[in-house]
Amino acid sequence: KNAGIEVSRAGAGSVSVTLSLPGEVTIKADKTAHVTPRVAGTVKEVKKQLGDVVKKGEILAVLDSKELAELSGKTRAAQERLKLAKANFARVDKLFQEKIVPEKEYLAAKQTLAEAQIEAESTSQMLATTGTGSSGTYNLIAPLDGTIIEKHASVGEVLKDDTRVFVIADLSTVWVDITVYTKDLAKVAVGQSVIVRADGLEKPLVGSISFVGSIAKTDARAAQARVVLQNTEGKLKPGLFVTAEVALENAQREVERQRT
Repeated sequence: KNAGIEVSRAGAGSVSVTLSLPGEVTIKADKTAHVTPRVAGTVKEVKKQLGDVVKKGEILAVLDSKELAELSGKTRAAQERLKLAKANFARVDKLFQEKIVPEKEYLAAKQTLAEAQIEAESTSQMLATTGTGSSGTYNLIAPLDGTIIEKHASVGEVLKDDTRVFVIADLSTVWVDITVYTKDLAKVAVGQSVIVRADGLEKPLVGSISFVGSIAKTDARAAQARVVLQNTEGKLKPGLFVTAEVALENAQREVERQRT
């Protein structure tokens, strides 16, 4: 009694049969964005740093782009040529209706107007696809809410249009990738309950298997299963190794009782 030990009679109980497997916390691929500039340029300003939490639409960095400046100039020139072509066509059309100019001159003016319209639309669309920015300045924008987990930009650095400048991940939900060895593949299926334990976690987390790979890797002779877990408190860090206990069965068992 002083030690706090309690004694009770043995009886029927629930017995859980589990399979313990290693796993690793990873980032959800569909909630990750690689931010690259659509034009080459030199980094003018870096507004966000590694580990910062950002919202969709926020400016991450500002670039000075010669390519964008040239494109902006071409767009303005194309718009001016379109204005002139419209004015010229209106004049020639009026003269043609009054039978003052020949049809050949009228058709030439009409063709010039059509070409100017195509050029203006084309350059405007090209400028629009580069994103925000004007007069040679390009803004790198966050495409989703999340945390910056990679940053490859410093003031003065020259970036190409395929440079992965930032990587943003939404860590509010993460994947736990479980290694399932070939001898256990037949026991693991989608929908099974899983208890995830790891060093540093005050209490285990519970989820269910959402995916089981159909191909076993030749090097480890193992397939991959996946559990999706909520991570609103941010305790599950990508790269953290965990132990996943997969529930195989939960049955009522009769325990033999010995009366004294």
